[in-house]
Amino acid sequence: LREMGVRKPVLVLGYTPHVRLAEAVENALRLVVYDVATIKALDRVARLRGKKVRVHVKVETGTHRQGVESDALEAVFGAIQESAAVEPEGLYPHFANIEDTARHDYARGQIEQFARMVAAAEQTGLRFEKLHSACSAAALLFPRTYGNMVRVGIGQYGLWPSRQTFLSYRLP
Repeated sequence: LREMGVRKPVLVLGYTPHVRLAEAVENALRLVVYDVATIKALDRVARLRGKKVRVHVKVETGTHRQGVESDALEAVFGAIQESAAVEPEGLYPHFANIEDTARHDYARGQIEQFARMVAAAEQTGLRFEKLHSACSAAALLFPRTYGNMVRVGIGQYGLWPSRQTFLSYRLP
């Protein structure tokens, strides 16, 4: 994207191997972090280049895939606060099983877990400009998840995330 002239912010939602961090910093990409080792590596790489890097912290609310668990939040938030070059920009989860069911108890529990994690960040003094938890299904079913950014996937193509989402959706 950068080679094609795109200068807008680009958020890389997937894993970035440590050997590619320098390339990401040079291209001013926003990266997802979920462990102290990556934050420290990013800090070193960015400081060596005299640059800052904006990050989005992915937190674990139920997917159990590449997210900061509640008991590790303090260490991750502390590593960001100690960094001279890593700047917090976003905080988000990836909801599990939000579109594959007409029962939303688990989804509501994940939404509440994310709210507790946002509060934990605020208690440490960290402020995230972007709070985003809404995927396509959440954007349709749970307006509370919008934050100030949504990550629609299949919905951007005009498709329903699942039959259960379609059946659960209620017109205002």
